[in-house]
Amino acid sequence: THRDASGMRLQVELDLGDDTGADIAVMEALRALVDESGLEGAVVFDEDFFRLTSLAALPGEMVSKLIKSGIVEVGVLLLFVHPAAALLIAACMPLVDACVLAYMYLTGLSINTVTVICMVLSVGLTVDWMAHVAHAFQEETGRRKQRAADAVSTMSSPLLSGAIALLVSMMALQFAPASFARQFFAMTVGVTLVGLLFALTVLP
Repeated sequence: THRDASGMRLQVELDLGDDTGADIAVMEALRALVDESGLEGAVVFDEDFFRLTSLAALPGEMVSKLIKSGIVEVGVLLLFVHPAAALLIAACMPLVDACVLAYMYLTGLSINTVTVICMVLSVGLTVDWMAHVAHAFQEETGRRKQRAADAVSTMSSPLLSGAIALLVSMMALQFAPASFARQFFAMTVGVTLVGLLFALTVLP
């Protein structure tokens, strides 16, 4: 049978809460229900669906952006540090992302536009700090363990100073009325701590 939904309008009241995952599930269930109804021209629409649709696509977009930015960073690293050091830094990046995601889980931060942007920025920030340590390692002389210790000793003060300056310059965001500003500062704290951890301990 042929069923046409043109000219018809069915209004459903949705009680969307603070659980983004549940809201996305409701949206997808409604769309699946309409698709299975066989009604031609039927469209599920709600103003919140614009936001939920973008949020549903964020995890996949985040993975894609992290991979692409990681490839670019490794390519740039090969111009300035030894290939072995570049590969070690590249091997650290999935662990960096995992640590940042763990930090988000522990602090109650969800995957949204702000946190995804910070995740991508974390690649550049962490790679930059690890590249400084790797370059310092190349400049030192002696046995490998001694060179690693000397590189950390040389770079720890500049990196810690830079990290403190970064956090102090953005501290005002913590007191901003907008939630996205507070999320950005919280992510900056996590990215900074993870970046320092890998640059000064894990990589050496």
